[in-house]
Amino acid sequence: MFDDERDPPDREIDKLQAIRHLLHSSIRLLFWEEDPFALHLICQSCDKLIIDCMEVDGIDSPVDFASRIKSEYLKAFYRIHRETYNYLKHAKEDRHAKLGVRNIVRSNEISIFLNVARFNLLVNPFWTAHVRYFLGYTNVVMPNFFKDKRMNQVHLENQKAFDAISRSEALALMRTAILADQEFLAEKQEDLADVLRLSTIRIRDYKRPLASHS
Repeated sequence: MFDDERDPPDREIDKLQAIRHLLHSSIRLLFWEEDPFALHLICQSCDKLIIDCMEVDGIDSPVDFASRIKSEYLKAFYRIHRETYNYLKHAKEDRHAKLGVRNIVRSNEISIFLNVARFNLLVNPFWTAHVRYFLGYTNVVMPNFFKDKRMNQVHLENQKAFDAISRSEALALMRTAILADQEFLAEKQEDLADVLRLSTIRIRDYKRPLASHS
């Protein structure tokens, strides 16, 4: 039997903490307009984790599309739903295949929205600064997603101004607000604790075996 001879872990995280990492990271990548394919992998991994946790915990989701699809069509549904995710995960069976890219940027935004909605069924309320800013952005570009009358009213009162700016300009406005928000910055610092732990180590020390950095 293989014996795990590694040093003790720096720390441990559970599934809910893992989901928070993925969800927050996806929101930051969206706001900073990073690569949509890398973002898609994070969104889909987060989606799968949330769905699995809900299933194990016996929680039904009002936004679980799979539960509303006939069993004979489920395989086709997941093939389409996970098409880009699966294409980016492996190449043994489709080394020379090409992926049809269909509005991946908007797809990622919708995925993050669904992940936020579902995660609030697992951790209620999950109302971090990351989520607050993401929902604020969503209310600008996808106002029809909200039942909340107050948010609808905010959009209606500012619709003329919203419609006159570009998506990149809207995201730039969000980034300006984010970088001045201490709550958001504190959450990001917590999320990046493993990076920050090594950030001040000089290269001569960084070259040493990993165990010496603990």
